[in-house]
Amino acid sequence: MRLLKRLSRASVWVVVDRSGAGDGDWRLRAAAGRADARTGAPPVLTVPAASLGQGLRRQLLRMTEAGTIELTDLGRARLRRALAGEDGFRAQHQARGLRRDRARDGTVEVMTVNHAESPLAWLRTRRTRNGKAFLSQEQFEAGERLRADHTFGQIAPGLAAPAWQTLATGATGGGSRRGGIGELTDAVMAARQRMERALDAVGPELSGVLVDVCCLLKGLEAVERERGWPARSAKVILALGLDRLARHYGLGSRR
Repeated sequence: MRLLKRLSRASVWVVVDRSGAGDGDWRLRAAAGRADARTGAPPVLTVPAASLGQGLRRQLLRMTEAGTIELTDLGRARLRRALAGEDGFRAQHQARGLRRDRARDGTVEVMTVNHAESPLAWLRTRRTRNGKAFLSQEQFEAGERLRADHTFGQIAPGLAAPAWQTLATGATGGGSRRGGIGELTDAVMAARQRMERALDAVGPELSGVLVDVCCLLKGLEAVERERGWPARSAKVILALGLDRLARHYGLGSRR
């Protein structure tokens, strides 16, 4: 919501620098709107690329054919409700938490996120028989990082199915691993490349379930049914995959 409030300062934002994606940042300059009180120049914002990707996926933001970013009608309505205090009912029914996104200049933006929409968040609340959390914080963060890159890699419209959709269904084939690559922005392509490197590091035996649960938000029972796995096996395989993913991201493990 903080991102929507910041972007509401101008009707249209021009992308000045999009060299960062997923864990990086984009720099945006207002094309129209209030000038900066100190400099008299159009406002410039540094925003987390993952937050932009989330806003685009939820249709709170849109990227125009000219490459500019603006709030959608849905985004403006959501912002009005939040500023008017009308979002309280939703907050009672969401598993809200705080996520800290660090920019390249060292500043940290604290964002409120709804973890309930992710099956990974539900697993984060589960306990093993000996009372330990089923997923460690490192496993959870690794899964959410993969999800952020997947989300950001989907914002360009009209592209062929990416390689991880094949992984998710368990299908195989000899086609190209990247579809419509010429149409991608550098940032979106970087997110896809990071995701492919992560899935390669995890390996084909475990990467599919990571995509199913972390990215496509499928429940464990649905994964077991689609893949013909025994009951209660998906969460074990998922945990193994998240361990490898956390190591790839350098998150370590405190389990």
